[in-house]
Amino acid sequence: MEFLQKNARAIVIALLAVGVITVVSLNGSENGDDSSDVAVTAPAEGDSSTDESAGGESGDQTEDEVAVEGTRPGRDVSESDGSYSVTAEAGDNQTVLIRDVIAQYSDAQSVELSAEQRLFVETNLVADLPKSDLIFVGDVIKVEATQLQEVFSQAQELSESQIAAWAAYL
Repeated sequence: MEFLQKNARAIVIALLAVGVITVVSLNGSENGDDSSDVAVTAPAEGDSSTDESAGGESGDQTEDEVAVEGTRPGRDVSESDGSYSVTAEAGDNQTVLIRDVIAQYSDAQSVELSAEQRLFVETNLVADLPKSDLIFVGDVIKVEATQLQEVFSQAQELSESQIAAWAAYL
């Protein structure tokens, strides 16, 4: 208790400094310039997307209902103007959203990838997203079809040793 009384001012200053650094870094990551082909956008003001729009049933899935691990059946992945976009629902993160885009693109292009190749594609696409620990309901992730095509081509060209290396992460 004596320590707290003697060092109260220093403790308060340290806590304020940590708070300011946190706020600045969060604002900086939201306003940062992102020149990649992958973008995350917030919902438009007045958008009626809420947690209730997710239907509340998505957490009650069985393994048989999930076509690709981590994706949600029936999720709306939009394809337009040479890009794929998906809107975040409650409980989503960037990886889950990218998995849905990969599944949609695979189906649309009739491309079959092994689990290791899918992991390669997923990892590379998520790495190109703006770094954010927070995804809000209604945020939209958009991936250009040219970028998808490029990463899928790279995945199909992986050597046996590279595929074996990716298998370690499954």
